[in-house]
This record gives sequence, structure tokens and C-alpha cells, in this order.
Amino acid sequence: MFPTLLAPQDPSKSSSASTEKSEKFEAIVPEKKHWETDLIFLGSSNPQSSQRRIAARRAEDLLVSLKAIITNIKSKEEYEQKQGWFDEVFSNLCVVEWEKAKEEVSEILYKWGRFLLDNGKPKEGLDRFWEIYEKFVETRWHAQVFEELVALYQTEDMAFIPGGTLTIGQTSEEYLLRPYFIDIYPVTNLQYFEFIKDTGYPTPFHWIDDIYPIGKANHPVVWVSYEDAVAYSCWKNKRLPTDMEWENAAKGPESLSWPWSNQYEAKRCNCKDSGIGDTTPVGQYKTGKSFHQCYDMAGNVWEWIDSFYDENRSYRTLRGGSWFTFEEFTTTTYRYFDFPDSRKGIYGFRCAKSFGRDKR
Repeated sequence: MFPTLLAPQDPSKSSSASTEKSEKFEAIVPEKKHWETDLIFLGSSNPQSSQRRIAARRAEDLLVSLKAIITNIKSKEEYEQKQGWFDEVFSNLCVVEWEKAKEEVSEILYKWGRFLLDNGKPKEGLDRFWEIYEKFVETRWHAQVFEELVALYQTEDMAFIPGGTLTIGQTSEEYLLRPYFIDIYPVTNLQYFEFIKDTGYPTPFHWIDDIYPIGKANHPVVWVSYEDAVAYSCWKNKRLPTDMEWENAAKGPESLSWPWSNQYEAKRCNCKDSGIGDTTPVGQYKTGKSFHQCYDMAGNVWEWIDSFYDENRSYRTLRGGSWFTFEEFTTTTYRYFDFPDSRKGIYGFRCAKSFGRDKR
């Protein structure tokens, strides 16, 4: 159903009808004549009652009108003018257990989310979208809409993480994590080279003639600072993952101690016990990937995180351990730290990207 919403429409066939419905909607919502009461009434009354049938007709008309006005919006400015109406209507739609409305509501929600993601992503509207969306999660109306929105922004080199409630590190404190994307692999020398070639950014000090070491195109880039990692991430229109995002991607829904299980196995990662003594190509350890299909989250290189390590905000966090660390430093909960301008041959990074909440 949803792909058809994105197809071009013939203005001569739909323009006048949509305009009429939009005007009707604009007349209904600000005055709040019946719709708020009708929608709540639908969720509590006898399905066979005459009052419910009247309310159902009014609510159905409201949904059609709402869909029409969303379809007609062409700019961020137009959206902002009508943002309050969306808030009011969706807040009440969320409490309605009305089978007939599910398809209409899902379609409207999809159109709204798609508009926000494609047209400047006004922060207030997007925050409100997620607040309302989370209510739909509770009613389980969201599944197909969610999958469609994810598919629109999914990329081959990033894993989609649905978010949820989780605990971080050794504490029992719970956090709410929104959906996001994270790189499947750490950033490689070749990828970093493309960044340097495009921007003129300084090369890592051990590169010779502005090129990475021979034979290491697919190895993780090293000798990069937190600041270097941020610069690359911005160039890619991404960002660094937070502590919560990185750990969630590493340990998965079962909160594993290592990406693959609760049992350490040196053969599943590149760390001190592996005896290699250097970086390895990203993705080499197939059996060491996490539940979310992310590789090298234990060993190979420490990864810079977009979170402060200390209350004084002097240090940045690193995660995952490296080829130079022992097993206790490669767990999914261990946090290391260093100054943001520090560069070492065991430091690298991977990128993340918010799902519909910012431009990166």
C-alpha cells in the first residue's frame, strides 16, 4: 500500500477535491466541534449504538480531510502553520481502538513522517512525531509504517537498531533509546582517504606520501583523534555513536558480555590473545559479529564515542578494546577514556546516524 503513496498524482484529477477536503479540515479542527469527543467516544461505546455510528462517520471524514491536507503540504512553512492541528488530532487518535481507522491512521502517519524526513526536519515537529509514534507502538498499529520508513533511509553499510529501554554498563539505571543507524564496520583507511582527498584534511602521521600503508585499504583507520573522527562523520553527514548507542549495538537484546555470547573466545576477535599484533581487515571475524550484525565491536581498534567519560568533561569515551588489549577490556560494557586530541595506533571509530531526528 505505502509505495503507491509516493507515486506522482494527476493534479487535474485530485487538486480540487483535495483542496475542498483541506478547507473542510481547517474549518473543523480549530473549532473542535465534534472530532475530539467523537474519537474518544469511538473507543468506549457500543459498536452497534447509533451514537457510535454517527461518531464513526464524523471521525472517518476527519481522517480523510487530514490525509488530504498532509498530501497538499508542499513546504516547511506550510507544515509549521498546521503543526498544532496535527498535534491535537494525533493525540486523540492514539487512544482510539477503532479497527476501521487503522489503515487510514497508518497511512496518515506514514505521510507525516515521510514529509518531516524529506523537508528540513523541523525539530519541534519531529520531536512531536516521535512522541506520538511511541504511543502507536503500544497499540501495535505501527509495524508496517515503521518498516517502510526504515526502508527509505536504510543503507547497505549501516545496521538499523530499533532502540528501546536498556541499561548501560554495570549500573541498573534504565535509559530510553530512540531508533538509529550504526556502521556495520569501523571506518577503513580507504574510506578515510576519500575524505582527505575531498576535503584536504591532514593525513594520519604514519601515512607516506598522503596514502595509507600498502595492503591496508580495508583495515580500520588508526592514529585518529576524537576530533578527526567528528570531522569525518560530519563530512559523511553522520555522527559518532553515543555510549548508549554503541553498547546497545554491541550487546544486543540479551545484554551479552561479548558481541557473540557471554563466553569469551579469542578466535572470534582480534585482541592481544589472538597473537596478531596489528589491525586486521574489518569484518574478518565473521563469528564475532553482534546480534545486530555489527563487526569488530570487540578488538581490532578502540572506537571513539560521542560521550564524555567524566563529570569534568575532560575525556572522551572509547569502546571495544583493540588488537593490543586483553579480554577484560573487550567486553560490551567496558569503557576506556582519553583526551579528545589524542591519537594512537589502536584508536579508530565507526559512525552512527539518527533515524529521522537530525540531518546527520
